[in-house]
This record gives sequence, structure tokens and C-alpha cells, in this order.
Amino acid sequence: MPPSADSDPLPSLSSEHSGALLQLDRLLGNNPRFILVFLEYGERRYRDAIIQRLAEMGYPGKQLVMPLDWVSSGPVLEALAALPPDHAPVHILELGTWLRLEQGMRFCWLLNGMRDIMAEKAARPILIWLSPSELRTLALEAPDLWSWRSAVLTFTRPSRPQQEAILPPLLDVERINLRHNDTVQRISTIDNHLATYPEPSWAVASLWKERGQLHRQLGEWDKALADLRKARTLFEDQNDPRTASEVGILMVESLLLRGESEIALNLLKNEVFTVFEKLGDLRFCAITMSRIADVLQGQGQLDEALRIYEEQIPIFEKIGDTRERAIAMGGIAHVLQARGQLDEALRVYRELIPIFEKIGDIRLRAVTITRIVDVLKSRGEFDEALRAYKEQLPVFEKIGDLHSRTTIMSKIADVHKARGELDLALRIHEEQLPVFEKLGDLPAITVTKDKIAAIRQAQETPFWGKDSDAPFWGKDSDAPFWGGR
Repeated sequence: MPPSADSDPLPSLSSEHSGALLQLDRLLGNNPRFILVFLEYGERRYRDAIIQRLAEMGYPGKQLVMPLDWVSSGPVLEALAALPPDHAPVHILELGTWLRLEQGMRFCWLLNGMRDIMAEKAARPILIWLSPSELRTLALEAPDLWSWRSAVLTFTRPSRPQQEAILPPLLDVERINLRHNDTVQRISTIDNHLATYPEPSWAVASLWKERGQLHRQLGEWDKALADLRKARTLFEDQNDPRTASEVGILMVESLLLRGESEIALNLLKNEVFTVFEKLGDLRFCAITMSRIADVLQGQGQLDEALRIYEEQIPIFEKIGDTRERAIAMGGIAHVLQARGQLDEALRVYRELIPIFEKIGDIRLRAVTITRIVDVLKSRGEFDEALRAYKEQLPVFEKIGDLHSRTTIMSKIADVHKARGELDLALRIHEEQLPVFEKLGDLPAITVTKDKIAAIRQAQETPFWGKDSDAPFWGKDSDAPFWGGR
């Protein structure tokens, strides 16, 4: 039995982790030799309960605790080499104590160099348990070891009903707001690994998924969609419909930007939701329904979108997923905004800002502020809107989100047009058009071309007619609330 801090019974397993446990069962059952799996946890006793449950399922593993005096490769490798000659999994515990030391980064580099020898010394599954912050550190500072992962599974258990969101496997790590250069470098590292190890596997599929997410972070939607499609196919080939369906959710945003809303809707309704429903995954069923509402909202089906959002809110509250609840609330505010209920929409948007600040989601905070500014713009508060839009530009530049930055610039051009500054508005739109073309945002390309044509016509027409004072906003608000997250 795993060590416990006291003699009290270990906590029972949460139903929301049944999918992750099944995936781990499949990995251990199908891979008796070396694989590397990272397991995210929050409470030690809950971690011990998972280890005990695995033993009951037929995977009695060896526990390797990493004491501080082991901070070198020798003792670790010796301990692995001394294990019985079987294929039982090894649980590496307390590695986070290394990472929290002053020399933590050096130990990450040490782990990079250990990976080949580790695979040679331990022909068995290696399960490394880390906290969320430790997992982020290792992913960023030990990229070579990280690239060998077969899976990243979360067993983070909320201790209170309203605790912070439990992010889906990989997303918490892969969605870190890396600086632009770091993101580009990570893509290059993945490219080199895929070129060296092209054989299809679960790990290779994970790298394609990560590469697609990094392209999404850069706002490179066509590249993102191509990578995510590749990842989804590979996960399906690896008989992992769950992760394939998670990738399907990630594909939706790119599909919408390409104007393929019906394809996105069919993917969510008939493929993704069906898988999560069969698995009994309440959380991902709710997330999928929320994304369905996003698509319906973009199609103008506001009543149906609102109904779906409102049905998901109590589910996210029940499982303590703060982030997804906030995103669904943002969707509700977006519907209210589209209906012209601006005061109510503003109230909801403003309530969301401190939530995104608390959970550290820089991007969604900026998206929410941008929505607030959209309302100010629609009310004719052009000076305030212009100032606020410009304040958000550095945020998207910092996280390397070219698409959102370009969208903000187009909104700035709209304000200039509304103020009668046609030459400046035209110049900005003409500068942003090739960027949208490069990013593959077909709706934005169409809208921007329409705006350019309208401005040129206005420049040539002495009298604009009775409707000419209405600002030409195009379809900026048709994008899902969460934008390019």
C-alpha cells in the first residue's frame, strides 16, 4: 500500500478522473516496456489513492522517492537499474523537491540528459508525479525529456466545490502564455523531433497536438488546423478516441475562422459529444455543448445558444471548473450583446475580468476587455474605445497572438472611420488584409475587403446618404466570445 501521512482511509476516487484512469490502464496494458507518463496531482493522499487503485487493477508498481541528496543522475539511474527484472511501472515521487531548489533549472537540464539512459536502464513504464506548477516548470525547462512523454494525465482533485478550474490533460501546460520567441523555438524543437522519430505513436500524436496548439497561440490558424487534424487521426489510429475528441474541440476555432461552421457543428454534435457521452465524461460533455453554443451563436441562433450556455453553468459549478464556467458566462454576455442588451452584457463582462485575473488567463482577460470596448464603440464612445483598444495591443503582442492583434487593429480602423478619418482607416485595413490572408481567416478577409470597398466608395461620394453615419463594424462580434484561446 502506498505510504500515507496517517492511518485514515485514503480518499475515494472522483468520477471525473475515471477517463484519465482508463487511459492510464490502456497505456500500461499496451506498453509493458519503457514509456514516460506525467501525472498531475494536487493532494498527496489522493495521489496515493490513485497508486493504490492501480495496484488493485493489476499494476503493483515500485515507488521511487527522490530525496534531496539524489540531485545527480547517478543515484537515480542506479535505483532504476536495481529494480527487479520485470515490467511493473515505477512511480517517481517528490521530483518536485529538486525543481524547487535554487539550482532547479540545472536539474532540469540534467533530466534532459538522462532520458536516453533512463530508457535503457528501465524497460518499464515510468510514471512521474508532479504538481501543476512543477509540471509547467519541467515542460519548459526540460523539453527533451518532455518530448518523450506518452501522455500527460491530470488527477488534480478540488478540495472545495468552487476551487479553481481543473484544466484538461495537456491543456494547462500547452496553453502557457509563452513569449513569441519561445513558442517559435518550441515549434522548431518539435519539428526536429518529428523528423528524427516519424513513426506513428501516442507520443508523436501528442507532439502534433502540441504543435497545433502552439500555432493557435501564434494565430496561425491554417497551420494549427493541419496539425490538429494530423494529431486527431494519429490518436484514432492509436485507439484513443478520448484524446482524439479533445483535439476535435481544439479544431473548432480554426474551422470557424475558415467559415466552415457546419463542419464544426457536425464534428461537435455527431463525433466529439458522442465519444464523451459514451465515456460518461460529464465535464467534457459540458465543454462540448458550450462549444456547440458558440457555433450556433455565430450562426445567429441566439435563443438556442443562450439555452445551451445556461444549461452548462450549473454543471461547471458542480465540478468546480471556474474557467469553463466563466467562458460560458462570456458566451451568455455575447448573446446579450448581440441582442442589444448592452447594460446587462457589460455587467457580465465586468464580473469576468477579476475571475480571469485570479486564474491567470491573460488572454481571456484581454478578450473580455475587448468585448467591453466593442460595446463602448457601438454606443459612439469613440475616444474611449480607441484608447482602450490600443491598451490591449501590447497584451496580444506579448503572448504572440498575431490574429487577435490584427483584429484589434481592424477595430481601431473602424473607430477612425466612424470619426471621419477615412484615409487612416483605409490604410490600417489595407495593412491588416494580407495578415488575415496569411492567417487563413476567411470571414475576416471578406469583411475587411468589404470595409475597404465601403471606405473607397465613401471617399468618392460627396454625400453618403441618410444611413452614412452608422459605423461600419462588419462582423467582428460574430466570433465566439472566447476568440482564439
